[in-house]
Amino acid sequence: MDQKEYERLTKACDFVLDKFSSNYAIMAIPWLHVLNGHPNSLYKYQHVFAKRSILSAAKVLLYNISYILYKLSGSFFEFRISKIKDQPSRQTDILFISHFVNVKVQKNSPDFYYGELPAHLEKSKGIRTAIGMIDHTPKNKTGAERAKIEEDELWKFLFPKTLSFGKEISLIIQCISSFYHLLKAYYSEKGFDKKAILREAVFQSISPETFKELRIYKNVQFLIEHLKPAVLIITWEGWAWERLSIHAAKFGNPEIKCLGYQHTVLYASSHSVKKSLGQLYDPDMIFTIGNVTAGILRSANEFTHTSIISYGSQRLVKRPKEQINKIRTINCLVAPEGIESECLLLFTFAIESAKKMPDVNFIFRTHPVLPFTMLSEKNTSLASLPSNCVVSDLKDINADFERCNFILYRGSSVALYAVLNGLRPVYYSLPAELSIDPLYLLDNWRLTVKDTEDFEKVIQADTVLQDAEKQKQYSSARSFCKDYVSVPDEAVLYDFIPSKN
Repeated sequence: MDQKEYERLTKACDFVLDKFSSNYAIMAIPWLHVLNGHPNSLYKYQHVFAKRSILSAAKVLLYNISYILYKLSGSFFEFRISKIKDQPSRQTDILFISHFVNVKVQKNSPDFYYGELPAHLEKSKGIRTAIGMIDHTPKNKTGAERAKIEEDELWKFLFPKTLSFGKEISLIIQCISSFYHLLKAYYSEKGFDKKAILREAVFQSISPETFKELRIYKNVQFLIEHLKPAVLIITWEGWAWERLSIHAAKFGNPEIKCLGYQHTVLYASSHSVKKSLGQLYDPDMIFTIGNVTAGILRSANEFTHTSIISYGSQRLVKRPKEQINKIRTINCLVAPEGIESECLLLFTFAIESAKKMPDVNFIFRTHPVLPFTMLSEKNTSLASLPSNCVVSDLKDINADFERCNFILYRGSSVALYAVLNGLRPVYYSLPAELSIDPLYLLDNWRLTVKDTEDFEKVIQADTVLQDAEKQKQYSSARSFCKDYVSVPDEAVLYDFIPSKN
């Protein structure tokens, strides 16, 4: 998809969201919230402006209906075991909505997105916190499994993937209603692009993804009703569930304060994260990881009722380095996102490069949600690596930063932290794709390669570059990244929390 088609897509999707803003079940359709130009995001839109065949439509409908029946049958066996039932009157100051991505994470570990912040607020400031966790791991959890995961010094609740039978029925009714309203709008619409989006939205209204978003809505609504938090804090990336969480909070209690935490990088093509959908779906405030992303969000001129404040990143646990990493050998950290297709793409390119550059060592590091063993079991091409490729077994990524002087990346925010730790970033670009480089605003120090020949050239050029010139480039890049991601300013958060008096 080129830039022109992307703009057609986002404009038409925004039209449908604006048209049905009063219907949260339609707002729940994640397909309508265009995240960015990432290949993983755009894959589901690849045939959007081509007319569906009757056979294709029938297959999609049959799949969606089969999923609904499968979930409905599973709801008979869903029993919610929750600490809420033991403490129905618990008053909570802040409710965090986070993500459960790794079943091996030990209890009392820092939250993957908010770090030590919830525990710090609870223990040091006397601010009562609770964490609702969206389950991204495989399989439904039994009540006993959920209770074990929730066992922690902090108050946690793992969202079930299937609701009770009655609630699943209510979701089905809502989605069928959305199906009808969108179908009616499709037949009355004349514009080609809008009609194409409405057609696909009809199918998406009863898709598994839409049902998942609505279940998150019901879980957030449940927690808000029982915990009555003064503040709701969610991660802010542009997902439909984020908008629904805000709607659940504000619709249930207009006094609640909603905060979106933009914890990751923004691309040049980032869209839904910058789009206002109205006061019922927009946070009261967006905290960003630094001044750069705050500026990007402000420049969109969308959020008229939302304050955008530079807060900082909970992941920045150490002071940025002053100098580049001076390591005798060339060690390149390979750090893809937690997306299987991106892992395969970047690791395959690194293996090809390793065979051509035997003097360069490649260290593979995967996202916690997708361990390398899982990848290699599914993809035989990763089962046997060249001698100069190793898989990192270090728990702390900072330890990998210490032993590397380059990082090979695509869309991962790890590139930012790598620069702050003295590494030189090398972005692997594919032909005819929208850029997903999180460092797209960085005008030096960053390198871009399109094939192994390019990679060889930039490595060779770097080896002959004088240290003084390298340090000059790095100092400029370091300043940019320090402005992009900064140490958290907790005072900003305390000002946002309503006084208990």
